[in-house]
Amino acid sequence: MQPIHCTTIEIQKDALVNVRQVETTIHLDENPNAVLLEVEQFGLSANNITYALLGERFGYWGFFPGSKGYGIIPVWGFAKVVESNTSALTVGERVYGYLPMGSHLLVHADKITAAGFSDNHPQRRSISPVYDHYMRCNADPSFSEAAMAWILTFRPLFTTSFVLAYALVDKLSTDKDKVWLTSASSKTAYGTAQILKALKPELTVIGVTSPPQREFVTQSDCYDEVKTYDEASQGGIENADWILDFAGDQKRLIQWRAGHEDASAKTILIGATDIQAQGLREKTSVGHVFFAPDEVRKYNKEWGPETFQKRYAEHWQDFVKHFSTLLHTQQHHGAQAIVQLYQQFLEGNIKPTDMHVLDF
Repeated sequence: MQPIHCTTIEIQKDALVNVRQVETTIHLDENPNAVLLEVEQFGLSANNITYALLGERFGYWGFFPGSKGYGIIPVWGFAKVVESNTSALTVGERVYGYLPMGSHLLVHADKITAAGFSDNHPQRRSISPVYDHYMRCNADPSFSEAAMAWILTFRPLFTTSFVLAYALVDKLSTDKDKVWLTSASSKTAYGTAQILKALKPELTVIGVTSPPQREFVTQSDCYDEVKTYDEASQGGIENADWILDFAGDQKRLIQWRAGHEDASAKTILIGATDIQAQGLREKTSVGHVFFAPDEVRKYNKEWGPETFQKRYAEHWQDFVKHFSTLLHTQQHHGAQAIVQLYQQFLEGNIKPTDMHVLDF
């Protein structure tokens, strides 16, 4: 077969604002289960900025190796099979999973079932099998053409929200605890807040955000109170309060937790949306890092996969219903548009009401 033209976006690892477009060719190798995927659509959110910020420390650059000094940001999206060495995966089939910010991906399909498969390509340096699995859309009961934008934008984020909310509830001392969520306009944060309120209505859930995002965070109707960072810094965070940090600003957390006992135990670090702070890139001094794939495995084992999926689906349906009139889809076509949107995310110049769907 003839090589296929491939476009990939690479990010300079030590200067995330530096981006380059790489043009190459890609083709099947001799592996009997080699499959060539063409990326159809993918989502982009602050979660992808976290992947870049934590790329070295947590291994996110290892999934899709780039050129020396550069990395390829992982994204979640849909792809179709365009070439295949195995009859178990046919040309034209659509799958969902972890993809590079590029037009194509060569995988070595392993553990192929009716529901999906894993990639065990030797170049893939994975940090968790959760990221290596691809779902076959024709066997996914939650898939529909109409839901693609929601799936692209929220499925990986909402999975984190789901297990984070349950993990926190397991740790609460009382149902009336107070929980502060930074970067409250981020999708993972307000997904977590909504599930927390569903599980424990008596909790006090406080969203902390920047002044420009305050209106949206209030409109989301997921928080009992909404405060700016300046307001939160002026007092109110008590020793017994929980902080779920999605921003990654260690300097701010140190200030907020000054004099608190068990500060690290009650400060959970989920993301790093603040490009200026980049706190999680260095060794953390306040809080402990939450790694969602570990919690997914834990709850699948404790509850069983069927109960896990049932509970997830119930919360997901409530979430989509709750936000169906507040969020809107924005389409972005071509490599230049993708780079432009990525730069806007770095600058924090993004409307929280937009769901971004991208393609090459």
